[in-house]
Amino acid sequence: MINAVIFDVDGVLLDNTKDFLKAYKETGKRLKLKVPLNSEFKKLFGMPWYKILEEVYGYLDDDMKKTYRKIISKAKMKKRKGLLHLLENLNLRKAIVTSKSKEDFNKHMGDLKDFFEVIITRDDVENHKPDPEPILLACKRLGIKPKEAVYVGDSIVDYQAARNAKTSFIGVISGAASKKDFRELKVKYVTTLKDLLGEFK
Repeated sequence: MINAVIFDVDGVLLDNTKDFLKAYKETGKRLKLKVPLNSEFKKLFGMPWYKILEEVYGYLDDDMKKTYRKIISKAKMKKRKGLLHLLENLNLRKAIVTSKSKEDFNKHMGDLKDFFEVIITRDDVENHKPDPEPILLACKRLGIKPKEAVYVGDSIVDYQAARNAKTSFIGVISGAASKKDFRELKVKYVTTLKDLLGEFK
């Protein structure tokens, strides 16, 4: 029985997948690096931003961090359509597991944080998604078993984290993982937050 829904933030509650993709690519361009295909970035979505940069470009230094931060700071980080309606009408316990820092979470979601009983950011753990540590910590603080939770994410890394934690998973289509990706993994997915709410009626 599902007692709690644990949400990823970027691409799920915030409509910002394109913002991140643009920032990762623009960082490479400004540093005169070879910029790979979009798919190379998307398969890593769910990890902290600095891990993605390091994986894709093969290194990470202060200049790259500074360049990326300057670009992403201009992104609007809009809330996804139907978010408030979802949070007000989802009659299950709610938690967050995100690769955002606590500072960024409060900046982008602070006005809605009271909807969530537990909030786990990258600052709370040593190991990040796809490691199960963040999801398992959320379950521990909720006082539930992993099988009593469902993790809602938008990427392959999110799915892997849920599988490793032995929680259920629902994918949200945001531009990170595609419908085809989730179908091949044989996992449930939705395209809107309204549809997501319908999964718990």
